[in-house]
Amino acid sequence: MSVAEARRLHEREQTRQTDEVLGYLQRARGAEAAGKPKVAKIYYQMAHRRASGDLRGQIQARLSTLGSGP
Repeated sequence: MSVAEARRLHEREQTRQTDEVLGYLQRARGAEAAGKPKVAKIYYQMAHRRASGDLRGQIQARLSTLGSGP
């Protein structure tokens, strides 16, 4: 495998992972809007496990907010 092929493969994997995280976030927000905070928390946790960088920090902050509720 060439370096260029390895880079393309890595970029595709990063894109797939980002799409997966965004899908979980969309589901989490939908669950929150539907009044299902426990379901939302599960989706946020799933997104958090796969996220990185700033996005991971934002998800952690949202999880902290959900955890402090009644």
